Amino acid sequence: MKPKITIPKTNPTLKTECLELKPPLLSDAADFFEIRSNVEFMKYVGQ
Repeated sequence: MKPKITIPKTNPTLKTECLELKPPLLSDAADFFEIRSNVEFMKYVGQ
């Protein structure tokens, strides 16, 4: 018997006192581009 895998239609937002993780939105595209274009940032993140 195969286990049933359920994939949610939307991603949850996870919040703590210091951090909020949310699904990316189209309106975040410019910020993503800016961060991923930063050579110093990419040294630590990788490809």
